[in-house]
Amino acid sequence: MSYKALYRKWRPEVFEEVMGQAYIVQTLKNQIAADSISHAYLFSGIRGTGKTSTAKIFARAINCLDPYDGNPCNVCEVCRGILSDQVMDVLEIDAASNNGVDHIREIRESVKYPPVKGKYKVYIIDEVHMLSSGAFNALLKTLEEPPPHVVFILATTELHKIPPTVLSRCLRFNFKPLSMEEIKKRLEIICRSLDMDCDDGALTTVAINGEGALRDALSILDQCIAYHPGQLSYEHVIEVLGSINEDLLFQMTDHIAHQKPLKVAELLQQLYLEGKDMKQLLTELMKHFRWLMMASLNAKIEGWEAMPETKREKLVQQAAAFETRGITEMIRKMADIEFSMKKSAQPYILLESGMIALASPAPKAAPSAPSAQVAPPPETVQPVQKPKGEAKPSPKKKPAAAPSLAPTQQPSPTKGSSEDLLELVRQQWPEVLEQIRLDKKASIQAMAREGKIIAIEGEVAVLGFDQEHSFHCNKLDREDIKSYLSRLLKDKTGKSLRIKLQLLEDNKQSARQQQEQTIEKLKEAVPENILEIVEEE
Repeated sequence: MSYKALYRKWRPEVFEEVMGQAYIVQTLKNQIAADSISHAYLFSGIRGTGKTSTAKIFARAINCLDPYDGNPCNVCEVCRGILSDQVMDVLEIDAASNNGVDHIREIRESVKYPPVKGKYKVYIIDEVHMLSSGAFNALLKTLEEPPPHVVFILATTELHKIPPTVLSRCLRFNFKPLSMEEIKKRLEIICRSLDMDCDDGALTTVAINGEGALRDALSILDQCIAYHPGQLSYEHVIEVLGSINEDLLFQMTDHIAHQKPLKVAELLQQLYLEGKDMKQLLTELMKHFRWLMMASLNAKIEGWEAMPETKREKLVQQAAAFETRGITEMIRKMADIEFSMKKSAQPYILLESGMIALASPAPKAAPSAPSAQVAPPPETVQPVQKPKGEAKPSPKKKPAAAPSLAPTQQPSPTKGSSEDLLELVRQQWPEVLEQIRLDKKASIQAMAREGKIIAIEGEVAVLGFDQEHSFHCNKLDREDIKSYLSRLLKDKTGKSLRIKLQLLEDNKQSARQQQEQTIEKLKEAVPENILEIVEEE
């Protein structure tokens, strides 16, 4: 007899063997016991969660000659015939390859004939979302009012692709992904039956990589058994999966935490030369940082308790080297690296440069140029407050303070925390521009980079543009764009700031206004009998 894959050999044959779908199993058993079978069912959920297996058990149970507690006996003539595909009362149809109107017309013709041996004629249509629009329309009438001896069971992994007209005609069940503990428990049972020597770390790794799908986990286990029969170790599983050893993940994270870019580059080179998949490395590292994030929050999520205690302790210890916000920022940056690698001819270079950037210290902010400020009025007019005798200022003498004022184009930042916030926003603005580029908004990025953060006014960041870039300022002055920029700025700085666009005046006009403001201050501070303003010709 030919070899059977584990997922086929261990396919559930009664409802109690279906894992992780308790409410679905109980509902179907109750319907069978009460003989209240619906005419159409829709099973949805990710791959490998038991949709087709449950459909086959249900098909046998409603046709079984000697059912017990809602389960098929699997020994009567009908059950054995269905299990061996010799009874034509249960038809399994793959909608991916039989998705045309003609195939549905054949079904419409065949439903007219009664079952041969069983009580019901059952049509199991797998991946039903692959049917064409015309095929769905052809199925509607039959699905709504089928003959009393016909039951339809539709299965899909993409529920959103099913037309509402079909959904409304079916009894729907959503198969949830299995937990890591449920998959691990099933793997332990299978390994014991195969008399295999396996360690806990290996089973945990296989269960995690199943990603909620028992069939995927069994396929991985099958491959591991073929690689090293009789023994299942963590090292064997890592080798089969092409994954990265968790010790190397901890080592890489330590280099990032302690800002050792050279060590990161060396470790990347080592893994690259060993033939490791660099995209897989990045995926594993992102998962590792997710565990760090949960450890920093003390969140006991699914899978945490199943980890070895030593690994949990190491995660908690390593998470202490980061702030929670820093971990989330690392994950976001790694996601950006992953996205850029997908479309690059040199993904390793992008990964290397991105990881080195993660491990490099943050660049020191360049000192901002001091803003020109108007000197206090008393000091400005101090030489004028001590006239000699009754002499009046020469009528042709220009005001002393006015020429000394440097023209300014922007308001000076407020004191204290506002100055710190202004410095932070200026420092992070290049990061905002880079994120705009990564978001594929080239036109916005090209216009926004011509502006500069000139001030913080309460909860508003002022983005200034000079006169020659007035077009850019006007184009960006839209609520949706300003909201988008505000959101990016919040992501980078952690501060909720609205964006205000401001067109700066040219130097000549600004200097003239400063001169007028200074003259007004002089008029307020100096008695009129000792001050004379002479207009420049």
